[in-house]
Amino acid sequence: MHAVIGDVSGKVSACANVERMKIRGHTDRLGAPQYNRRLSERRANAVANYLRNKVDFAKIETFGLGAAQPSTYCKSRLPPCALIDCLAPDRRVVSEIQGIAK
Repeated sequence: MHAVIGDVSGKVSACANVERMKIRGHTDRLGAPQYNRRLSERRANAVANYLRNKVDFAKIETFGLGAAQPSTYCKSRLPPCALIDCLAPDRRVVSEIQGIAK
């Protein structure tokens, strides 16, 4: 979560006015699609709730994308622990800020 907050702070400081913020939660491909969708929504909402307590934004939208947009490629035949480690970058939150630049 701290990496997301640092990322957001840099983006906010580059804006004279923040109009909207989008938070997208992601999961790895392991698990049922419905579970991953809900997990990614919870992940995005947790970050949005934290940010709402720290920074005042006009509008924060959250999205749960589940495993739909992986950032890694891992062989399926890896041992379970190695596969979980390989897929770690897919378990993430991405923020996007829309506003007027300074």
